[in-house]
Amino acid sequence: MTRGTTQHGPSRRSAVWMLLLFAGLCAGLFTACADEDDDGKTNVTVIGAVNDDEVSGDDDTDGDCPNAKYDERTGKYRCGPNDDADDDDSSGDVLDDDTSDDDTVDDDTTDDDTGDDDGPDPRLLELYDILDFEQYLDIEPVDSEDAFDNFTRYFFPTDRVRCFDGSQASVSISPGDNPDNVMIFLEGGGARWPGGGVALTVDVPIGVGFRSRSDNNPLRDWTIVYVPYCDASIHSGDNELEYEGEGVRYHHGLRHSTASIALAKQLYPDAKKVLVAGSSAGGFGTFFSWVIARSQFPDAQTYILDDSGQGFWNPDDLETFETIKQAWDLRLPEDICTKCGITEWTYAFDLYMQYDPRVRIGLVSWYQDSVIGGVFLQMDPLVFEQTLVRITDDIRALHPDRFARFFMEGSLHTVYMLVLTGKGLNYEIDDVSLAAWIDGLVSDDPSWPDLTE
Repeated sequence: MTRGTTQHGPSRRSAVWMLLLFAGLCAGLFTACADEDDDGKTNVTVIGAVNDDEVSGDDDTDGDCPNAKYDERTGKYRCGPNDDADDDDSSGDVLDDDTSDDDTVDDDTTDDDTGDDDGPDPRLLELYDILDFEQYLDIEPVDSEDAFDNFTRYFFPTDRVRCFDGSQASVSISPGDNPDNVMIFLEGGGARWPGGGVALTVDVPIGVGFRSRSDNNPLRDWTIVYVPYCDASIHSGDNELEYEGEGVRYHHGLRHSTASIALAKQLYPDAKKVLVAGSSAGGFGTFFSWVIARSQFPDAQTYILDDSGQGFWNPDDLETFETIKQAWDLRLPEDICTKCGITEWTYAFDLYMQYDPRVRIGLVSWYQDSVIGGVFLQMDPLVFEQTLVRITDDIRALHPDRFARFFMEGSLHTVYMLVLTGKGLNYEIDDVSLAAWIDGLVSDDPSWPDLTE
């Protein structure tokens, strides 16, 4: 299709129900594969709606110093205030019962090779300070249980982090055949803010899409750190506030993702490759979570695989954007991302590639995504497409070797919809499958293609 033509997708009402189809896919396809009982091991719940007449939904560093922080003055990593080699609290027992074998942790608080002697780029340190996530690196699990598909679910203490509705947050981890490769996967499920949005709680840690263990998935042997979606703030909020008629709600996405990544560092301190991936709200979540992962795995080769988290907001609706930023206490690097302006936060990818000369970033999207563009941004489909293409054309021109797209015709949303159609990772653009494109990303292929239908 020639760029610049409008493809008339679903109405806004239909697009809302497409988001709820995401829940149906999770609850139907996923749990059909899982065949689990109703003990909470898989969970999909609607936790809010755009408005009542459109969708109804009932609300009712490693070793002994896993939380080491970089000290710019000394050029070394130091243990945080809660690190204690002899501490035998409940979180230690949780890890001892599961995947943290003795040989995964050593006594050295620095890695052998690159990065630690000189420390990270000072501009990265500035990003760490802006996001202010380090205060949550000491959150450790208090309990665990076996989940489906070789996952272990770890539960975090509710006095430190909660889901939107106040319930207990968790992360699920499935060890891969190659312990050197770790994928942090951020689940999706919409967003809420006072007076708007629609969100789901989605906790289905089984192998599907990027997480599949099937032979055609280049990520099949990676360890999977599955961060469920329950904060309604794209894994990035850090606030608690009263919602009218609902009481206190918790936008704890930043601390949830930080605690999950810190646990991954504890269990896999020597990871050589770390991929931060996510779909929908999880795709948006990769913008903050890559920064956290980069701080915890300073010597690893890092990647971002963003599925349908396009990163920008409708410039004609700044009032809502301000409401969201305040409600979530969203810590955007406004003073240093000059290209971002007020609403074009996709340009944060440009910032990351300036600050880290090795990170590689892939963005998957439909040109006229009706869930993001229609439900949340309320943009004309053509304007959404033009904005997406303009910004990503610019980033591609700036970083042709490390930024690439997999852009599809249409108005669908997330790779999960490819799974629903039966194509999954076999979907092709110019005779290159999505699976092969992902392989090009994580194998550091110098000929990794930029694919736009």
